Amino acid sequence: MHEYRSTPAAGSKESRAISGAVHFHTSNHPNIKVPTWTPHVCDWLEFIALLDENAKRESPAAPRQVIVPATLMGGTRLKNAVSEINVALIEVVGVALDDIRERMAAGGRNGLSCADEPGWSGAIFNTWENGRTETTLHRDTLTKWLSKNGRPDCGGADINAESLIYYMGEVHGWRDVAQTTEAVEIVADNLATSDGAAVVIRHEPLPSYLVAVPLAPAFKPTEAASTQAAGVKMWGEVLETVEYSVSGRIVLTKAARDPAAMVAMPRRRPGVAPVAELIDGAPVNWRDLGVEEPVAEKATTSKPTFESIKAVIDALPPKEETPDPSPVVEMIARLDNPVHRETLLEALKRKAGVPIPALRKDVRDRRRAAGEGLEEGVKVDQSGYRTLVHVGEPDHREVRAFVMKTMEKANAKEPVFTLSLGQVMGLRYHDGRAGFQPLTARQFQAALFKVCSFAQHRDGGDLTHRIPDGDICGVVLEGVEPDELPLTPTIRRAPTMARNGQILDRNGWFGDVLVDLGDLAPPLVPLDPTSMEIAAARDLILIDMFGDFPFDDGDADGALGESEASRANAAGMVLTQFARDLFDGPSPLFTIVKPSPGVGGTLLAETAQRLFDGHASATTPNTRNEEEMQKHMVAASLGDDSFLFFDNVTEFNSETLKRSTTADRIGGRVLGLSKTVSRPNHFLWQITGINPRLGPEMARRAVFINLNSRVEDNSVRNYQHADFKSWLGENRSRIIGAILTLIRAWWVKGAKPGKAKMASFESWSGVIGGILETAGIKGFLSNPRAPSADREGAQVKAFMSEWWKVWKEADTTEAKAFDYADGAGFVTGFGDDRRRGFGEMLDGLRGRVFDLGSDRVMFGVAENEGWRLVHLGKLERCDDADRS
Repeated sequence: MHEYRSTPAAGSKESRAISGAVHFHTSNHPNIKVPTWTPHVCDWLEFIALLDENAKRESPAAPRQVIVPATLMGGTRLKNAVSEINVALIEVVGVALDDIRERMAAGGRNGLSCADEPGWSGAIFNTWENGRTETTLHRDTLTKWLSKNGRPDCGGADINAESLIYYMGEVHGWRDVAQTTEAVEIVADNLATSDGAAVVIRHEPLPSYLVAVPLAPAFKPTEAASTQAAGVKMWGEVLETVEYSVSGRIVLTKAARDPAAMVAMPRRRPGVAPVAELIDGAPVNWRDLGVEEPVAEKATTSKPTFESIKAVIDALPPKEETPDPSPVVEMIARLDNPVHRETLLEALKRKAGVPIPALRKDVRDRRRAAGEGLEEGVKVDQSGYRTLVHVGEPDHREVRAFVMKTMEKANAKEPVFTLSLGQVMGLRYHDGRAGFQPLTARQFQAALFKVCSFAQHRDGGDLTHRIPDGDICGVVLEGVEPDELPLTPTIRRAPTMARNGQILDRNGWFGDVLVDLGDLAPPLVPLDPTSMEIAAARDLILIDMFGDFPFDDGDADGALGESEASRANAAGMVLTQFARDLFDGPSPLFTIVKPSPGVGGTLLAETAQRLFDGHASATTPNTRNEEEMQKHMVAASLGDDSFLFFDNVTEFNSETLKRSTTADRIGGRVLGLSKTVSRPNHFLWQITGINPRLGPEMARRAVFINLNSRVEDNSVRNYQHADFKSWLGENRSRIIGAILTLIRAWWVKGAKPGKAKMASFESWSGVIGGILETAGIKGFLSNPRAPSADREGAQVKAFMSEWWKVWKEADTTEAKAFDYADGAGFVTGFGDDRRRGFGEMLDGLRGRVFDLGSDRVMFGVAENEGWRLVHLGKLERCDDADRS
């Protein structure tokens, strides 16, 4: 189809068709009970290329894959879940291709365009029905229509070739086929099918096309009309107008006018040539179509209101002069609210002097006679509020089913009720920010009352409304099965890229992610970033944002901030959470090292936090007590934090943290409960400190970012941003746009993994390294390990070399080794219990191999008592490298 494309001038009206994003959902199995709808976002030409690819596919049967050309909140195919429509898809059957082309070129040929304005842009594709030569019609539907609408000059009410031509033209819009009786052959006029009797006709090949028309601006129901329901009705009118404009007929069914309607992907029948044409022109401005918000219909009969009846009662004369109160009782009986009825009956009693039991009985009798009063089942009002009406005590199974269905309905737009670690969670908003909290039975009861209630008929027939039963709520709360509620999604306070390439840049529920941007303006992210856009995004991050941070790996004398490795690692730290869905497993420990206070280590860590979450994260206490550290990990697994931040660390070698940083999930047993919790390890781990000490095991989990201002007093430094935090907040959307631009550029260029690899974090390093390489940012993962880790390894080797000189392969007790090591100055950094720390060090060296001069030895347990070195053999070549 490339020969149909032209290149309109940038910024021209014609070019608007390809300037915006197209949002749509697809499903390969739309008819199963719970279909999965996959969201997509692309530009206009990418969308057309997708339809083009499908139109050329040959298929012996109608395709199962369908498309919904709309943004569906929460991935739910409901008309009330549609938030935006960028393209109208119209199935045109029985209209010649040339006619559709002419109408598109003429802006719809209905007076919507002027002679000097371009026609409509769009695309035309064959559907699987194109070229069909046989059609099956429901006989009863055909007979009823002909009996009511048949014309004597068009075959009358009987089923014949003439009446069929007339029927197909009027009902199905066939304008360019079957114009003569010779063109239609009745194959069967009473064929038994699973759907009832059918009429089968054979005709010349039937044209059938899918016409795609871009909209600019996008149609948003809640912006186009005052309510979502009114916007949905408006969309039906818009689609009907577009259909008439491109085909000259209106045959859309009620289901097809639904903004969440499914459209079959184009395919071609065997032996039928594909059709795929791109029409140049301007996108349709739906506001120019003359469609207005529908006026709400006034009810033909309206029920009296509480206020109107109260006014009637107040106007009644004193009770000795009051006429028959029956008309007032009739008005009261028509009220649905039992509290209002009771209040008015009390007022009527005072005015008319009629006993209240008699008035109540009169109201009950009238409501029963009107068919109101003893109805049972589920009632739903206009707002969607659900009420379970029952007589006597309800069946608990029925109540549970009602409650579960109510939660399902409540989750249609946002995850109100979800499941996390077997616990029902409730969606709450605090200071405008979304959050989830575990629900107690009482909280669950209160949350349910917002969306449902119960109504019970008493002996007299009156309905008594009450909140959901507490006992039932407790039973439901403890017995929810994993497949009965969706899992609690992760809350994102910033736009990110999903695994399918979609930028999640608006508030909404996207499967396992709930986007809550607060007051953050959606950033601008090009669909296919140019080299200039990539360079601008890179400079905004490295120069404008990182310009005040003195990155220094000791390899650039006097050139502050120009150490490529630390700067690239810092960029990787900022990118990580925005690309979280693109890699598997955990991310490493970002270790920000500084030689003195005031260099900017904490501020650099907070930069990533403020960009992603909109605020600085709370610090996690760093303790040597493993039990306490495990409690911190459990607390983290129960929260919704994105970062685990350890500030001003001196030593970071906890066994708990060594396990946690590389684990796919973190958590543990909840204090005081026989319950274990965990969550995916999707944290961004950060530590800062003045030359923090990391052992070899922790060091291999770390990505180092080294800072050094090379001045004694950091307060005298000059900064390009006098108030960096304020600047960061003011430019947050722009910086996030730059971050997503770099990620998007990597994605559209094939998402190739980077060359630098990090053990235990291969997926992360491949993705982040690939993004940085695509952006032209060099030095990722190329700086050395922490000096403290290398120093510790050198000290251990020096001690083993001394051991070999003194004892060779002789057995040596731990006490004897400690006394010698202590005297030689090797016992340092073990705290108060130096002897115990020394013994733990020896335990950790068991099985370790050392190359000492010309000898290779292994440290191990002595045969009798203590420790020994085992000689493994001579080395062919001697050097000073540590091969242990």
